[in-house]
Amino acid sequence: MADFIKVDTKYLGIRNFIFGDTLLVSSAKAGYLLSQKGYRTVSISGDLFEPGGSVFETGSISPLANLFFDSKSLSQIKSSVNNLRESIKKRKSVITNLNSKVKEMESDQQTRNLGLTKLTLELKNLQNMKDRYLKVIEKTDKTVVDFNNQLTTVSSIISTQENNLLEVDTLIKEQKLKLTLDLH
Repeated sequence: MADFIKVDTKYLGIRNFIFGDTLLVSSAKAGYLLSQKGYRTVSISGDLFEPGGSVFETGSISPLANLFFDSKSLSQIKSSVNNLRESIKKRKSVITNLNSKVKEMESDQQTRNLGLTKLTLELKNLQNMKDRYLKVIEKTDKTVVDFNNQLTTVSSIISTQENNLLEVDTLIKEQKLKLTLDLH
């Protein structure tokens, strides 16, 4: 029967719990015969047959019961009614619990969504910070390259000046030596 009842996907579990073990039959007679074999059935006209042969018509004992039961089975019918009421009470309790769990899960989902939104915002902020630092690193790398080029140029100039200084020292020594020789 659960296959004939359309519900929102979030209520599929409830639908299967309530209607999953119920067979949909075309006639009251077929429903009664299957209920005698232990199946829970409901006819297209709305007659409900519990396992064991109890018959209900949209919540009340059906006139069909007179066709299938004799006076001896009245106590069995009453027992079935009580069992059905107890079953309905339990199912209502289960539905209440399931509704409570659904609300709790929806609340948890909202909390997760808020957390996800915060994490997404943090991630965006971190990405912006990363981009800024990458620009600073790129600028610093360019500055380092410029300083290295300047250092190479200055080192070359120093080397040239040292060579020039050596040449000047050599010239001075030569001139001193000449002077000393000329004086003697």
